Amino acid sequence: ISLAPLHSEGELEIENSRLDQTIAYLESMLHLDDVEATLSARTRYRLSEQADGLDLALDELELDLHDVSVTGLEPSSEFLSLAALEVRGGALRYPQREVALAEVVIRDPRVAARMNADGRLALQDLLLADSGQGNAPDESDSAEPGWSVSVDRFALENGRLAWSDQRYSPAAEVAAEALNLVLTNIDNQDGTAMPARLDGRLEGGGGFELEGELVLLPEPALQGSADLTAIPLPLAQPYVEPLLALGLESGLLNSQAEIVFRESEQISLAGSLSVDSLDIRDRVQNEKLLGWNAMNIDRFEADILAGSLRVSRLTLQQPYGRIEINPDRSTNLDGLWVGQT
Repeated sequence: ISLAPLHSEGELEIENSRLDQTIAYLESMLHLDDVEATLSARTRYRLSEQADGLDLALDELELDLHDVSVTGLEPSSEFLSLAALEVRGGALRYPQREVALAEVVIRDPRVAARMNADGRLALQDLLLADSGQGNAPDESDSAEPGWSVSVDRFALENGRLAWSDQRYSPAAEVAAEALNLVLTNIDNQDGTAMPARLDGRLEGGGGFELEGELVLLPEPALQGSADLTAIPLPLAQPYVEPLLALGLESGLLNSQAEIVFRESEQISLAGSLSVDSLDIRDRVQNEKLLGWNAMNIDRFEADILAGSLRVSRLTLQQPYGRIEINPDRSTNLDGLWVGQT
């Protein structure tokens, strides 16, 4: 360290910090009952005084955040946990406002998300009622250049997401597990295409894979391919019940499709689709209404914004349908429409 002019360089290391002050601050700002985490970090640094201010450089940054657990919401529960968050190969430059990371890995994350009966995400309750009260932002800050951030590789390994939609009774619930996500070539510049791959499976059976290129700025965009394997259709039953007196007893969805998503420009799907072992029951008479052993569409093209759908060929194996016409010309289909709640 030299003081005139100021200059210091060397190594900084934090080992197994419990982050008591940081956690106390988070718990005071958010509706959190308990936060636990352990931090270890190390970096080489260089700090010097220049004519126009301080110059700071961090290199060989490594960070390990372990045993993270966050409890809160109402009713109180652990809604976020992860075994580790690891950062490797980090570098920071100031006043250039540049951050570059070689790799960020999140291991074994667990997230429980919930939509409340009033249509609000439960996570919104984390913000205190008076969180908006405070000093107004300094408009002069907006003239300062933003930070440039880049990450060569981001990976999420063996994740689990549990979703509960309590706007419906019973609640619509689904959990995705064994989630793996890899993003590369990440930065916060407009138009950057980031190769992405996501795969996982549903707790009730079935799996999915998504691979393509993702753009976040200036508007979200995605182009790639998606594979769905044996997705159980009864997962949609809570969304059907408020509209139709039908029971999705069984059915497995399979699809291979190309996806193009450009917000306000194009949302399209094209590929093949099949539904196996479909069984739909009439809940008014409690009898089977519709079903088949297999339904295959060898090629479909859907343009969501244009509201168009084209199908090249549809085949059914062992289809079944029941329509009854009564003497008063009413049918067994009357009364199936419940209406939207």
